[in-house]
Order: sequence, then C-alpha cells, then structure tokens
Amino acid sequence: MKKIISLLVLFSIVIFPVIALAADNTTTDVPAAQTLTNVEPIPDTSVENTINFLTNWLFAIFLIVSVWFFIWAGFTFLTANGDTEKITKARNQVLYGVIGVLVAVMAKGLIGLAFSVAQKPN
Repeated sequence: MKKIISLLVLFSIVIFPVIALAADNTTTDVPAAQTLTNVEPIPDTSVENTINFLTNWLFAIFLIVSVWFFIWAGFTFLTANGDTEKITKARNQVLYGVIGVLVAVMAKGLIGLAFSVAQKPN
C-alpha cells in the first residue's frame, strides 16, 4: 500500500506541472511560420547542420533520462527504510545519472571537436 501511495505522489509531482503548463493559453497569436500547415523548409541542410540537430536532440534526451535517474534514486532513498539493498540500488541509480550526464557532455564536446578539426582553413 505504501508503494502505491508513494508512486501516486511521485506521479502527481511529475504530471501536475505538465497539466498546468498545458492549460496556459495566454498567447493566441501564432505566427504563420509556426503553424503545422505552413512550415518553412530548413534553409541550409548541410551534413554539419543535420549532425548538430541530431546531437542536440540526443543531448537533451540523455539529460532528461539522467534527471529521471536522479529523481528515481531520491525516491528509492526515501522509501528504503534502512534496507541496505535498496540503498545500494539508489546509489547505483545516482551513479547511472552522473554517467549519463558525462556521456552527454563528452559526446557533445567530441562532435564539436571533430567539426573544428575537420573545417577547412580560410
């Protein structure tokens, strides 16, 4: 029963801000370029821009997953009640979150380094 209540509390903490942000309807004027029926094509579709676009998305996904590991580790710490197995599991989740952030930052830096090395001098 405690797990169900804890999961409901965690779920409400995560979902309620999303619902509140979705209800914000203060901006009613949408520029024509941002509507789904009138999307302007990407002006420059070079390989570098495509790779930068993909790495930006992957970077954001890694960071979101890492933050989720931190939140879940905190939840596991709180519900461990002194159980050494759960505490070890929570510490591993924190470690996985840190590794996720490091991998994301290193991948982003590696792509930037590769582009700076590969650019032709003017």
